[in-house]
Amino acid sequence: MRLLVASDSHGNTDTLRRIVAPQGAAQGTPCGAAQPSAAALLFLGDGARDAEAVLAATPDAPPLFAVRGNNDFGVDWPLSRLEIFGDKRIFMTHGHAYAVKRGADALLAAARGARADVVLFGHTHASYKGYEDGLYICNPGYARRGEYAVLDITKAGVVCLLRKL
Repeated sequence: MRLLVASDSHGNTDTLRRIVAPQGAAQGTPCGAAQPSAAALLFLGDGARDAEAVLAATPDAPPLFAVRGNNDFGVDWPLSRLEIFGDKRIFMTHGHAYAVKRGADALLAAARGARADVVLFGHTHASYKGYEDGLYICNPGYARRGEYAVLDITKAGVVCLLRKL
């Protein structure tokens, strides 16, 4: 199962649109034309209106699973959420509520408390992927700069691929 992960578009709808449906994609092409098999878009905040606008304008878009960032006002999205894809528990958050700019301890404790296999976060505008004590960790980077991630969940495990337009 392939998941498209983005965060922090900060009003740059055009770049987020290129991540979701790259320019030049045929009209009617599903979300993530570069990733046509993406089962969902996981959006990690700070661009709620961007994500809503892009998906509303994208035919056949996969489901959106999103959390609210510190700059998302007037949206009724949670600060964090736990979703199950395949057989993996994915803890999603923007990261500001866990002070990720000062370190990952609180975030990792929350993910472990939720018995997550994967933790996804944004907020720092710095892409990152890692693995620590059974927990896959991924920050897709700064979507405003065209950075995003592809998360593959297979029987063999989880692979996080960091991408840039």
